[in-house]
Amino acid sequence: MDAAELLRYQLDDGTFQLRACFEPMGDAQLDTPCSPQGMTPRDTAVHLCECYEAFLASAGGRKHKWGTYAIADTSKSNLMTILWDTRGRAVEAAIADEANFKHAHAFM
Repeated sequence: MDAAELLRYQLDDGTFQLRACFEPMGDAQLDTPCSPQGMTPRDTAVHLCECYEAFLASAGGRKHKWGTYAIADTSKSNLMTILWDTRGRAVEAAIADEANFKHAHAFM
């Protein structure tokens, strides 16, 4: 197993774990924080999308301005579509260039 294969395995496992957490949740659960100070799962999903977009910007040689990312329609179906699409693009960008391997761990 080389570094790219190991990274792919780790990122695929992360995707599996995220799906196991998010997919069974209903709207009420998506809007319930796990602690009084914590984000809701819905907010966490939006934040993860911003992390993936920041990684894609970094991998493309651009800077990302944190806090500027927003999703207009955060219904579960739309949010999950965007989450898996954005994560998938970030995973592919991570695997495509060895220079992105370390950054992948920071953002994903």
